[in-house]
Amino acid sequence: MIYGLIPIGGAGTRMSLPYSKEMLPQKNFDYFNPVANHTVEKMKAAGATTLVFVHGLEFKQDVKKYFDNKDCLHINQERLGSANTICDFYNQIKPNDHDVILFGLPDSVSGKNLFTEMVNKPDIVCGLFCTNNQTKVDRLNTSGELFQVKTAKHNTNQDWFWGVVKFDGKNIRQMLNDSIFDQYSDLGNILNLYNKTMVYGDGYLDLGTWSNYNQYLSE
Repeated sequence: MIYGLIPIGGAGTRMSLPYSKEMLPQKNFDYFNPVANHTVEKMKAAGATTLVFVHGLEFKQDVKKYFDNKDCLHINQERLGSANTICDFYNQIKPNDHDVILFGLPDSVSGKNLFTEMVNKPDIVCGLFCTNNQTKVDRLNTSGELFQVKTAKHNTNQDWFWGVVKFDGKNIRQMLNDSIFDQYSDLGNILNLYNKTMVYGDGYLDLGTWSNYNQYLSE
């Protein structure tokens, strides 16, 4: 089975919206099509048959209502942090070792669908995107092998950062056996501990701020 794992625990405080940021409308549609669908449709195109939305301590009712069908599951996150999203998914959904898990953020858009390439590669695959701005992201170091977690552009020569990730079920089981989630809450730190393959994409934009969302609307 191929799962699409989508973390939606963020409160969206940078935008002060009266609704969940995942429900911001996409451009160029003559009907309401929330931005979360961008990630959802890419996952489905790569073969995902079950979408798992990991909420925070409380459910985002507008997201849960919109994505309310037999292909969508909604679970709560027990501990904060991007890494614990994966831990809670594994403990509550219990995927098999050979199952594929596609991990992507719901408030970003990108060009190339990296999931379609990642799904055919074994074990951990990091989908990389390029940015030259000052945003703090998990950037590759100058050797191109390890992620510098939440590092801004001026602290590294590298522009590449992970934007999506693919796991096999056995990879997450190994992380649990290694008690990794008790040591790290940021996914970048965990990815540094295991062998991984890199694939490269383009045109990534995080819509979690008004400036980026306005840039998206104007392009």
